[in-house]
Amino acid sequence: MMDDICIQVASPADAPAFLAIYAPYVRETDVTFEYEVPTQEEFHGRVEATLRRYPYLKAVRGEEVLGYAYAGALGERMAYGWSATASIYVRRDAHRLGVGKKLYTALEAFLRRQGIVNLYACITYPNPDSIAFHGAMGYRTVAHYDRCGYKFGRWLDVVWMEKELQPHPAAPAPVAAFPVVEELTEMMETFAASGWEQVALPARQWLQGTQNRAAVAAAIEEAGRLCDGCGCSLDPLYRRALSLLK
Repeated sequence: MMDDICIQVASPADAPAFLAIYAPYVRETDVTFEYEVPTQEEFHGRVEATLRRYPYLKAVRGEEVLGYAYAGALGERMAYGWSATASIYVRRDAHRLGVGKKLYTALEAFLRRQGIVNLYACITYPNPDSIAFHGAMGYRTVAHYDRCGYKFGRWLDVVWMEKELQPHPAAPAPVAAFPVVEELTEMMETFAASGWEQVALPARQWLQGTQNRAAVAAAIEEAGRLCDGCGCSLDPLYRRALSLLK
């Protein structure tokens, strides 16, 4: 059941659980082009490095980790900064439970808040299940590379699928690092639940990806002015939220 699956931000301590999911994909499939299963220490480092800049999420049911998804850079040159790649691995006995959809929905929401505009998935071809999944999530094929990989004694194609997460602004704001957005998300959830529409409405819109940082910052700045150090539970959050939004 999807209702008992929740999405959480991962930590490097999850590396053993993630590696247990990933290792069969390396050893038995061409889904990944890695030949050797990474060590636990190497995987720990990968999670840690990703979280400095991008989301790394896990799907859990009780104490079980059913899958994980994370984002990465499309390219290191600065002009690529508003584009990212998505990767997902679901435990092979947890397919068809809605894990992938939940992970991607949460991943895309965080990336929108960061300011990412384009998201890409690189998929070994043929892989009809993955292509169908991405198609259902709103991705379209934009490139097909012929016989660009070699694993298990055969040449493999790759397709790239793309999703526009939000409209392309004429002058995009810098992309926020994931730790900033993670902290902001917690604050916005507090504002959204406050019952004061001055901050609740823009906070909800930001969480839903329908309001940009500048507009939310303006609303929170005005709320702080109106509050004027009233001593309520929101009072300490205004200045910190503004420092992260601007």
